[in-house]
Amino acid sequence: MYRALAYLALKREVNLYDEKALTDLTIDSPIEIENDAEHNSIIKIDGEDVTNKIFS
Repeated sequence: MYRALAYLALKREVNLYDEKALTDLTIDSPIEIENDAEHNSIIKIDGEDVTNKIFS
């Protein structure tokens, strides 16, 4: 989850050291976690699958 939040923060140009901004981003975050047929996690942000981007 922290990787997804960091990815979203960078995408939205939120300062990674601004705790309040990160907290606000978490509350309003469009981060979704799903499982595929093989029970692998799929991470989506704003509907976009970012799994490979945040784990590479």
